[in-house]
Amino acid sequence: MKNNTIALLIGVLIVISISSFFIAPENIGRITGLASGASSTSFNLTEEVSLKISGSVNFGAGRVYPNASSAILESSLGYLYSYNIFDITEDNGPRPNPRWTNAVYDQSKDIFVIYGSSFPDTLDNSVNETWTFNLSNGQWTNISTAKRPPVYANVGLVYDSSINSVVLYGALPRGTYKLNSSNDWENLNPSPLPSAGTHMAMAFDSSRNVSVLFGGVPSSGEQAAKLNETWEYNASLNLWVNRTANVGASPTQRAYCSMAFDSSRNVSVLFGGVDMDLSYLNETWEYNGASWSNVTGIIPGKIPAKRSYPAMTYDSLRKKVILFAGNTAGYLDDAWEYNGTNWANTTKISEARRATIAFDSKANKSIIFYGQSIYVSSTLRNDTFEYNATDEDFNPLGAINGTWIFSRGFISIENDGTVNISVNYTANKNAGQFIGGTSPSFMIKGVAAEANACPDLNTTYAEVPNSTQTPNVLCPMLKFQNDADLFKVPVNLTVPSDVPSGAKNATITFSAVKA
Repeated sequence: MKNNTIALLIGVLIVISISSFFIAPENIGRITGLASGASSTSFNLTEEVSLKISGSVNFGAGRVYPNASSAILESSLGYLYSYNIFDITEDNGPRPNPRWTNAVYDQSKDIFVIYGSSFPDTLDNSVNETWTFNLSNGQWTNISTAKRPPVYANVGLVYDSSINSVVLYGALPRGTYKLNSSNDWENLNPSPLPSAGTHMAMAFDSSRNVSVLFGGVPSSGEQAAKLNETWEYNASLNLWVNRTANVGASPTQRAYCSMAFDSSRNVSVLFGGVDMDLSYLNETWEYNGASWSNVTGIIPGKIPAKRSYPAMTYDSLRKKVILFAGNTAGYLDDAWEYNGTNWANTTKISEARRATIAFDSKANKSIIFYGQSIYVSSTLRNDTFEYNATDEDFNPLGAINGTWIFSRGFISIENDGTVNISVNYTANKNAGQFIGGTSPSFMIKGVAAEANACPDLNTTYAEVPNSTQTPNVLCPMLKFQNDADLFKVPVNLTVPSDVPSGAKNATITFSAVKA
């Protein structure tokens, strides 16, 4: 089959409205072999020109906020993407007064819960209100009832999946509470209670169904003695247990540190804090329920700067601990992620803050309540933000620029014949015809899946031409040997915020000819 051209059509449907868009994939089939009308008797194996294409690029749905200038969608092949923080504050309707506070995501109710802390004049003006935030409608609700804990400025707040309730430990006076279905805080009255009075770190270990508490101070005040006790609370038994004597070497005495539970590795990750000398810390410790490990010295590359009050949560989708801002001599403006091996600095925020953060496992987004920037009342905030990220470990859902969600995928192209071939491509529409708006982009590139599959593979993103333009060459010579005949094709779309509404679609055509 000399100079036989074989093509595969890949359909991608995009539906875009003013506030949202949906991209639904078509199935991508396979093609191998004979030209139309050819018979098996005339088939010449030595001249076979063949192309097999498989895989898919699957996109999902998301929201566009007015301050999103554009969104970049990209199928993932192990490359880093953008990390962004978006203001989703609703000016209409109630919301908490400006304050710094404590937060957790309630999986059973699909709501973000904050409790307590200070507003609006001094840090001593504490409040024991309970508010919830519903991401689906962007609304805050004050659910405070008459049955609530005393006024606490700093509490340990976790979601205990074993009892499907938010659990709170606070002091002074010390108490352990759960938030019930009537939005009342029930005093569980366990005995004994942890030594910590305030400024402790707390996380829920879902592998053992216990809440882990570490550090803190036995009484209020910056100069108070710090603790290095490890306690665990079992809600089913309504029992706190001091595990300090059983866990061997543990973090030194400290307070104002934070902790999140990594459910993929079944360890509680602790970071930061202030020690007995009032020095800021940037150690990373892990607790597996039996012992503590200081992993700071074995983490390659950069680690977050020393700080107190870092906001921490665990992204169960991407399997990353997220660390957000905090305080040293002043408040910090950074965000970091920890995958159990490395810390990665992902982005900066618009204003240095002390904040609180919790991961919404239904929407796969982290929600931030913004808090304060310096120790004066005028800098207290009550803004709500989303933190969205995706990177090489992202699978299968995530978000870019806070608005666009997609599933990881790529197109796989293989020479299934017996001669070297050239792989070309075009489309029925270019970016402007396909997407519209200001400066859209519709690009693909090649990524070698096997060494030497295509020595001159086009590995730089290039705009997809339409059918009236000259086809682009993606691979000028795709080899046919079994150990070097495969490459992958990620897709990159830039969808501006001013894209007109309506259904949109485009078809990419790949073709193979004898090289």
